[in-house]
Amino acid sequence: MRTLYIILLLAVCSVSKAQNNVLTQDDAIKTALKNNFDILIARNDADIARLNNTPGNAGMRPTVNINGSGAYDYNNVYQKLSSGTINKYPSQSSTTIGANTELNWTLFDGGKMFVTKNKLNEIQALGDLQFQAKVLETTYNVIAAYYDIVRQKQQLKSINEAINYNKERVTIQP
Repeated sequence: MRTLYIILLLAVCSVSKAQNNVLTQDDAIKTALKNNFDILIARNDADIARLNNTPGNAGMRPTVNINGSGAYDYNNVYQKLSSGTINKYPSQSSTTIGANTELNWTLFDGGKMFVTKNKLNEIQALGDLQFQAKVLETTYNVIAAYYDIVRQKQQLKSINEAINYNKERVTIQP
């Protein structure tokens, strides 16, 4: 709540300096919704849930793995046998290359993939609801803070009028 007061105060100061206009309730709401990190995080969480809600993540699609490997060996061989023979094989090299492909597709897993897909749907719906709730909560807090500031300004105006009235009474009375 305190941060909303600070945001509104800064917004009022920036708007009053730039345009000499009063900050309207709609401007305050737009500024708060645009600059609120909680809303940005909730929007990102909702987007992540939407992107994760795929049949592949539920296990309904096949997975394909492709692996490859390669090795190059360079050796100098020097052998001294017990018979006294010496074998020298300088600059011996060997190259090994391997590749494989693997396809996995679960045809039936007892209905787990359908339950998982429903779970992903619910997580996506929950993310959307949390985003909407954060927007509504922020809007409510801005409106409450805005009208609290308006109330305080009116209260200050009435206090100043009472002070001026009392000053005038003092000057009128002998």
